[in-house]
Amino acid sequence: MARRTPHPADVATSASVDSPGERALAELSAEQGVTLVTIGELLDANILKGRAGHGTPSHREPTDTVPYVQRSDLRSLRVTVNPATLVPSTVARTLWGSVGHSDLQAWDVIAPARASGDMSAFAILLPGEQRVVLSEELVVLRVIDGASDGWDPFYLLWALCLPAVRQQWRCVTERTDSEGAIAQYRDLHLPAPRSRAWAVQVSAGIRAHFLTLADSESRFRAHASDSALDAMAADVAGEAEEGVDTDTPILPQGAIE
Repeated sequence: MARRTPHPADVATSASVDSPGERALAELSAEQGVTLVTIGELLDANILKGRAGHGTPSHREPTDTVPYVQRSDLRSLRVTVNPATLVPSTVARTLWGSVGHSDLQAWDVIAPARASGDMSAFAILLPGEQRVVLSEELVVLRVIDGASDGWDPFYLLWALCLPAVRQQWRCVTERTDSEGAIAQYRDLHLPAPRSRAWAVQVSAGIRAHFLTLADSESRFRAHASDSALDAMAADVAGEAEEGVDTDTPILPQGAIE
């Protein structure tokens, strides 16, 4: 049975409104009729799972094979690959740890642990994009429960992209180092879904966009494979990770169709 999403009724009134971001969140709560919930509460209720990035590789070269993703690579809600910052698979496995792979999943939301300039963007991993090394300046948020209340990766990304939430995140990440920000993001507030149907409605554009992208890339990989263009298919999908199922469903598990 899915756990109910925590809806602390007193958050909006008890939270400090000293910063512009917090004032904007209070206005959002009043205007939209939503309650606010902290990321920490969602983690404690097992609605979200969070983790820090993998770390910093000892060296990286364009001739290596595994993308190294930094906060500057989060663009237009996507994780972009910089061909100048690739790392050897042996170095990647060291940073990934005992599991031997990145331990990332399709539809994980990637966020900056600290901001720099205009780098307060968030991104989402599509199927086939999991084989990367994430900088320690990044944080991973994964929705693991709460679908009956409206929580899924698309709603989470929508909530994180709200101007009030971005402003709040920037206030925290600009005043702390990476390690401090990873701890403090637990205190950041998000709007809790008013209902499952409401969550689907407000996140419909993000949902349609990324499911269309995932379906298009899946069809392309299938076509390239059927046409014996294996190298082309690999360029799109990325090299498969050992011990990881590459047949990722297009729709994230538990997501609202």
